[in-house]
Amino acid sequence: MRIPKKRYLIPTFVVLLLLIRFVSEIGYDKSPRDRFKVVRIIDGDTIELTGGDRLRLLGIDCPEKGEPFHDSAQAFLRNLILSKNPDIVYC
Repeated sequence: MRIPKKRYLIPTFVVLLLLIRFVSEIGYDKSPRDRFKVVRIIDGDTIELTGGDRLRLLGIDCPEKGEPFHDSAQAFLRNLILSKNPDIVYC
């Protein structure tokens, strides 16, 4: 059996640290309702969940940054869902 080279130790350690961070933050011991919390509103139809995952809302097309009504669409979604635990349905 060969001993791993030193150059693989640091990337392996970094990956392990990231995995530990994500598992503790959105671990499998929690129910889906507790695992996914909205932490940021990107625009009127895109949100960011705990752990950095981005979720785009199906069937909704809001103005992008710099387009008219972008700010009002973003504010509406922020008031509707920020800091809440949404029910996520996978299609």
